[in-house]
Amino acid sequence: MKPDDIVKRYEKLDSERGTWKQHIQEVAEYMIPGKATVITQGVLGAKRMSKIFDSTALRALETFANGLYGHMTSPAAPWFELTTKNKNLANRPNVKRWLRDTSGRMHDALNSSNFGKSIHEVYTDLGWAGTAPIQVDEGKRNILAFSAFAPGKVCVQENEYGLVDTIYRCEPMTAREIIRKWGETKPSEQIRNAAKKDITKKFDVIHAVLPREDVERFFDRTQGSWWPKTGALNMPIASFYIEKETKNVLNEGGYNEMPIMVPRWNKDSEEEYGRSPGMTALPDVKMLNAMSKSAIKGMQKIMDPPLLVPDEMRLFPLRLTPGGLNYYKTGAAEPHPLYVPDKIQLALEYEDQRRQSIEQCFYVDLFMLLQQQKKQMTLGEVYERVEEKLMILGPSLGRLQSELYDPLLSRVFWIMYRGGYIEPVPRELIGEGLEVEYISKLAMAMRLFEVQAMQKGVAFASSIYESKPDILDNFDLDKTAVGIARRHGMPEEFIRPDREVKKIREERQAAQQKAALDQQLATAASVMDAGKRIEEGSPVDIMGKMTAQGG
Repeated sequence: MKPDDIVKRYEKLDSERGTWKQHIQEVAEYMIPGKATVITQGVLGAKRMSKIFDSTALRALETFANGLYGHMTSPAAPWFELTTKNKNLANRPNVKRWLRDTSGRMHDALNSSNFGKSIHEVYTDLGWAGTAPIQVDEGKRNILAFSAFAPGKVCVQENEYGLVDTIYRCEPMTAREIIRKWGETKPSEQIRNAAKKDITKKFDVIHAVLPREDVERFFDRTQGSWWPKTGALNMPIASFYIEKETKNVLNEGGYNEMPIMVPRWNKDSEEEYGRSPGMTALPDVKMLNAMSKSAIKGMQKIMDPPLLVPDEMRLFPLRLTPGGLNYYKTGAAEPHPLYVPDKIQLALEYEDQRRQSIEQCFYVDLFMLLQQQKKQMTLGEVYERVEEKLMILGPSLGRLQSELYDPLLSRVFWIMYRGGYIEPVPRELIGEGLEVEYISKLAMAMRLFEVQAMQKGVAFASSIYESKPDILDNFDLDKTAVGIARRHGMPEEFIRPDREVKKIREERQAAQQKAALDQQLATAASVMDAGKRIEEGSPVDIMGKMTAQGG
């Protein structure tokens, strides 16, 4: 793709999203003023809170981001596990060990990188902008390196399946940064001259990441199939760094996988950029700020009301300080406060309604319920109170899984695999697919409703067991028990494979059979001893002998 085409394509995409940029600019001004630089250029040290008279939206956005961070990708506990599409393979000891080891290595690599900081910024951007790009690369100091980009600086395009496969990002860089990153020869003469005179001067650099259309292939005679040629310029994902003004190519390369994920919180079918909880809450936020501003004025009038004074006192200053004395003639009109209706309580009630609406838009009540689960609520209460809220949140979390977590973990896996940070794949898994099972707090809370259904079904069957003893034959109790344990978050290493369970049961059955046989033999032996004693003499004979001897 030619540099001119890339620059023109970026400019066209940037112009088409002008309305969306204005929208998120307004959202940022009321909810996260530090990022209100989508359209206007921010000035260091400038005041950005001039439109804000109530901090409910700021705190709700912070709770939203912290809630997703703590309940979806907390570094304190594993939030995903690798498994196989073929579940029979997952129970084999060597495969199970490799899956557990690889999952642990991926967790360690994420926790030792800047993933936590970057993913929290992604959650924050999802809350106010609805679109939150993040890039995953090989790190220099650590295995992985993450970069979260400002939503206003990224243009995206979807493919025919509604997935983002083309990203254009424009980033201002100083001449010094450009030369340090790409060397002395790659930048244009304009940048090299600026580096000698003013290294702080900035130039717009466009980074384009898109599918490569001209992948060269070769025919492998030994395997009888076509394969793509190796090299960065022949990878399936193309990458271009271009100076916007001069259209000079700073770097052309490629990736084996899409390195940039662009999750959208919610999205209309005819749009490519996401919509956020902040956009939903914006009318209430603007109203709350206007009401708070009016309430402040009302409080000032009540605490320091305007005064009515006779016109003859206009030449005499009023003393409004504490203990101040004002003189007036006897019988003349004295100064008195103007009547100000006291409607502050009603205004505060209206404000509280708006605050609750804003917090509901950011799911604050859900995250607070999940936080209280361990302290104040039983599991049954959690089921009842969280179920409806999770149903509302479910579609957005499903989009996060397909647009963020799945491609991100796939990219992490292949970076580590190519770098030799993962053990060789077992032979049984060659040609088989891997899947990710999410075990975060929020994912487990959503899956616990399946546990509730299992428990209710088995409990009902048990209640009629006496009248219909074969009722439990309808349930696979082994799978039910294991499924409940997994949905409660039990690590896979604590669950025995089917083969081990079968072996234990066979050994137990054999032991029980042996014990029963030993009991039978012991019983038979005692019977034989009794018969032998009877054969030696009848009880009458024995008694007669004893009597004769006694006589």
